Amino acid sequence: MYKSEDSVAGEIKIITLKNNTKYLHYTLKPLYKDGKVVKRLHIVHDITEDYLNRQEIIKADAEKTVLVKEVHHRIKNNLQTITSLISLEERFETSSDEIIDVTKSRINSLALIHESIYNEANMNYISIQQFFNSFDDKLKSLATHPYYIY
Repeated sequence: MYKSEDSVAGEIKIITLKNNTKYLHYTLKPLYKDGKVVKRLHIVHDITEDYLNRQEIIKADAEKTVLVKEVHHRIKNNLQTITSLISLEERFETSSDEIIDVTKSRINSLALIHESIYNEANMNYISIQQFFNSFDDKLKSLATHPYYIY
């Protein structure tokens, strides 16, 4: 609610007789004659659609902020994973070329997982079973050694 001279304006939420929610913007302004208030002007606008659109934008912005934070967190974790994969391979492989090949295969596996999550219609809910079923063949095709999958 705000005042301008003698005017008062604001937004209110009402429930109609049909149990519908409406959002209204109102302005109340006194009308003067000879320095005295003789009438009051009441202006009311239905702003329900605008209000609901604003709420959707606020919600979308909050979701976007959470997603950006999640992306940054995942990037940090993925970089740490890559470093760990290289360190792990250094223990078991003797050839630099073999270390690079195995590490590339593992990074490609991570990229496939990322692509699947990114292409999901609703990124808030992902079926784990569907997720693993869809990657079984892709991950097997990336294996450089016949006895294990990266």
